[in-house]
Amino acid sequence: MKLFREPLFHFLIIGGAIFLLYFFLGNRTSLSPEKIVISSPQIEWLAEGWKRTWHRPPTQDELDGLIHDAVQEEILYQEALKLGLDQDDPIVRRRLRQKMEFLTEDLSEQRQASEKELQEFFQKNSKIFTSDPNISFTQVYLNPEGRSDLNGDAARLLSTLNSSNRDVEASALGDTMALPSQFSNISSTETKQQFGPDFSKSLFEIEPGVWKGPIESGLGMHLVKVTGKEEGKVPEFSQIKDWVKREWLAEQRREFKAEFLQGLSKKYSIEVQFPGWAHAR
Repeated sequence: MKLFREPLFHFLIIGGAIFLLYFFLGNRTSLSPEKIVISSPQIEWLAEGWKRTWHRPPTQDELDGLIHDAVQEEILYQEALKLGLDQDDPIVRRRLRQKMEFLTEDLSEQRQASEKELQEFFQKNSKIFTSDPNISFTQVYLNPEGRSDLNGDAARLLSTLNSSNRDVEASALGDTMALPSQFSNISSTETKQQFGPDFSKSLFEIEPGVWKGPIESGLGMHLVKVTGKEEGKVPEFSQIKDWVKREWLAEQRREFKAEFLQGLSKKYSIEVQFPGWAHAR
């Protein structure tokens, strides 16, 4: 019984099984050999691929090597299919899905948009093409660390700023920080990136000319004075026609893919068997 536990014994058993499998496949092939054809268009494709890589046509020996590799690849591919190696392989499934998605994208791009279609798409989706609003403001930063009465300090400083009859040098007030005290024509996207979305939203709601706050960001508290605002604008169609066309094509791909998958799904009866801990939605 000790023999059955020996690794060498297991290796011999597995090796013998593989030998018998290929002996069977080899005999079957010799009795009824399957035909592999490397067609003229395939050879042209191989030669063109070589030319794109090496910037010259292949020599005859190089072309023979490409054909030899293609034959070996086809043999291994066919034998892998016979052994079922393509079944339940996540990499194969993912690749086939990608190829189907590429196919649907190629089909969706067969149509070309007319000028009228692009104009209608532009009017319907003007928000996509609207530029970010811009804002200019001055800020005084209050660092929560080291302040025992942050809200009180903010209220007193805010009163001082608004009661002053002259422009105040904001950089000399409050606490130091890495960001500057003045911003000019900064977009809403940039304010979100630097201060956070909540700060940006509150900032753009402030009317220019008066110190307001405190407004909280991820950095701390800020007293701000908006000095100018510019609403987002929709450019002229003629200025962004290429951009409109790209967005139109992207929408066409999404719609075509959804319709294509919906049509394919009608061919299948779909059953989802949830485990005990999961529930159908």
